[in-house]
Amino acid sequence: VNRLAPFLDARWIGTPETLALYSKLREADDRSVPDVWKEACDARGFEVAVLDFYEMPSLLRLLWVEPDWAPVFVDAGAIVFVKRRGPNAALARTLERALRAEIVTAPTGIEDRLGNAVLRFLDSPQPPIWRRLRFPYDAFYRANFALQVRERAGARKAYLDLFETEEGSLWASTHRLDIFGNLVWCLPPEESAAGRALCEALDDESWVPPAQRLNLLFRDVNARITADSSDPQIETIARRITKHPEATPEQKQWAWAQVAQAKERAADWDGVVEALRNANAAVATTPEMWRSLGLVLDLRLGRSGEAIAAYRKFQELGGVDSLVTGRLTELAP
Repeated sequence: VNRLAPFLDARWIGTPETLALYSKLREADDRSVPDVWKEACDARGFEVAVLDFYEMPSLLRLLWVEPDWAPVFVDAGAIVFVKRRGPNAALARTLERALRAEIVTAPTGIEDRLGNAVLRFLDSPQPPIWRRLRFPYDAFYRANFALQVRERAGARKAYLDLFETEEGSLWASTHRLDIFGNLVWCLPPEESAAGRALCEALDDESWVPPAQRLNLLFRDVNARITADSSDPQIETIARRITKHPEATPEQKQWAWAQVAQAKERAADWDGVVEALRNANAAVATTPEMWRSLGLVLDLRLGRSGEAIAAYRKFQELGGVDSLVTGRLTELAP
């Protein structure tokens, strides 16, 4: 299939109409690709599809689950699909089952084995620069394909092969950060210590794009909340989110709420007030935040004037709560 690569390039496939159709397939996303592919099939009557799956990932995912099409061959950069009821039906019957089994199945305990391999790698020293290294590209490409078709088990199996054979070459690989990022999907931080370690490792890399770094911070803090809500790192990471240049006001409000909860667990009521005020400064239209602020000011700190203002803001925003109504009646009859 690699020898057919030139024919996968739009410059080689002829007429303006064909070029336009090719471009539409390349640009289609997961939502639009079914209609574009139907248009292509109606126009050309395809019986075989040879895809460069890096160029057309949405079409790849469609055909992977499309009942009329069967995958019969895949290598480092291309995949061949045939119509099940076309002239190549025998290929589908002969080859599809084994190909799919390789991608979608994995041994029992693969997640734990991969997690342990990742942790061992993160704790390992970088090899000396004079050591000759060989990167396991076969496992790398198999993982990439499984990722493209959203098959987590296959990606885990391929990445386990990669870590068991990389012998230090991953430290020097230009693919290392991409692999780490993909592994966060394979080993969700909410469920895996290795996933959390990967978030920390990526956070230490200065050239991780800001948007990816913000996403990693959220994955990390949510994982810690799930694992142990008293983890002191929750407040630290949440404060980093509040300062992140790409964080939205809503994201900053959420992060300040996590800081407030951490301060509440420590009975630091002034800290709670500060965090809630910052949350309201980020997004001023959430009634519950004003209610929480009022209750802390009123019942914990006895600062009735400030509590009254917070309670009234809560009501102005449409908040209804019998405790707030009762406290306002007592404080400002």
